[in-house]
Amino acid sequence: MKKYVWVLIPLLILMTMACAKRVQAPIPGQISSFDGYAYRTIYDMQATLNGAKAWETCSDQKYPASVTFDGKTFTCSDYKGQFPANVRSTLYKAEQSYNVAQDGWKTYHSGASNDTAGLQQAINALVADVTSLVAQTGGK
Repeated sequence: MKKYVWVLIPLLILMTMACAKRVQAPIPGQISSFDGYAYRTIYDMQATLNGAKAWETCSDQKYPASVTFDGKTFTCSDYKGQFPANVRSTLYKAEQSYNVAQDGWKTYHSGASNDTAGLQQAINALVADVTSLVAQTGGK
C-alpha cells in the first residue's frame, strides 16, 4: 500500500497543476477581461510587426546602425539578409489590419462602443495576417 501512495501523490499533484486555471494579471485600466485580452493580443502583434518593419527598413537602407519609425529606434543587423520583396504586400496588409484592430480596441476601451464581435473579428484578421507574414518570412 505504501508503494502506491508514493506513486499516487506525485500523480495527483501533477493532475492538480494541469487543471489549474491560468489567470493573467489585469492590464491597468482595463474595463473587462475582453478589453485586457484585446489589448494584449494587439500589442503582441505590434511587436512582430515592428520587427518585420525594422527588417524591411534596414534592408531598404542598406543596414545603417539603426532606423527610426513610429517614434521608436531599432538596431539594424544584416543577419536575416534582404527583406523578401514578395512579402511586402503581406506586411502592408498586416499593418492595415493592425490599424483597424487598434482603432477598434481604442473605441471599445473608451466606452464609445460595445461591439465585441466587431473587435474580435478585427483581432482575428490581424492574427491571421501576422501569422501569414511570419510563415512567408520563414519565421525570421
